[in-house]
Amino acid sequence: MSNYASLIWWQALRKILGTFRTSPIQAMEVEASLPLPAIQLDTATRKYAFQLAKLSPDYLVNR
Repeated sequence: MSNYASLIWWQALRKILGTFRTSPIQAMEVEASLPLPAIQLDTATRKYAFQLAKLSPDYLVNR
């Protein structure tokens, strides 16, 4: 992962699951049943785009 928050994300996963620093990240994410940050960002972006599409054409964002 190439974003700055990934280190914080991984530290939080380790604290939640009580694993060692050498534990593989993908295994921890599967064990915690948490979607990857990239998937969460994609979902949030799609939800925002859907909300924008529902706005009336006269709304300021659509101009």
